[in-house]
Amino acid sequence: GVRLSVDEQKACWRHYTAFLDATQIYDELLLPKRHMVLHMLRRMPVFGNPRFHAAWKDESLNKLLKK
Repeated sequence: GVRLSVDEQKACWRHYTAFLDATQIYDELLLPKRHMVLHMLRRMPVFGNPRFHAAWKDESLNKLLKK
């Protein structure tokens, strides 16, 4: 669901940290997205399940709009 229970959130952390441990030897997987997932997991209690997050086509304009 959109809101995960505490046990489900802990399971997300366990699975993702296991993934990070298992793939740390692959340099090609050292991407900013790996770091971003940590932020998404940390914010699960507030923003809910990361599977329901969305990215919009116009997000590429963020840099321009920030200027």
